Amino acid sequence: MKPKTVGRVTGGQYRPENAQELCHGFPVGLPIMTVDGERPVECLSAGDMVVTRNGGLTRLEAIHATTHTTRAIRLTAWCFGFSGPTQDVVLPAEQPVLVRDRQALALFGQTQAMTIAAQLVDGELVTDIGPRRLVLFRLTFDRPRVICASGLELGASHAASLPSRA
Repeated sequence: MKPKTVGRVTGGQYRPENAQELCHGFPVGLPIMTVDGERPVECLSAGDMVVTRNGGLTRLEAIHATTHTTRAIRLTAWCFGFSGPTQDVVLPAEQPVLVRDRQALALFGQTQAMTIAAQLVDGELVTDIGPRRLVLFRLTFDRPRVICASGLELGASHAASLPSRA
């Protein structure tokens, strides 16, 4: 009997050809870790200090809201064990996600890898829920960042996904 785990994906490095046209961002209600604790993404504003994996506390330069109908991926709470997410989260399929430790080793044969939410689908704990109309917030920093959100580590732009190791 096959164990119920995420299947191995080749690669582990997401390199979109035209990242500006891809749909990514953080959905309404997603808690973002800031210097003042977790705050819903829609409550952030330019100047807020956001916790990032690749820059510590980093000043948010701008935030923009967009609405898209896009393929959506649901990650159930604790689908990666204690490494998050801490609540059910719906992300656009093309949202960069940093996976580390056991998940990264099982999926990509690396200790950490930047991938997209769609590559994490296992049909049970991480599911493709089809097209959804999402209000997404894009965060702009001084350079590409990986932010902490609901126990996940998410790329703040597709440019953040270019290195295979964060």
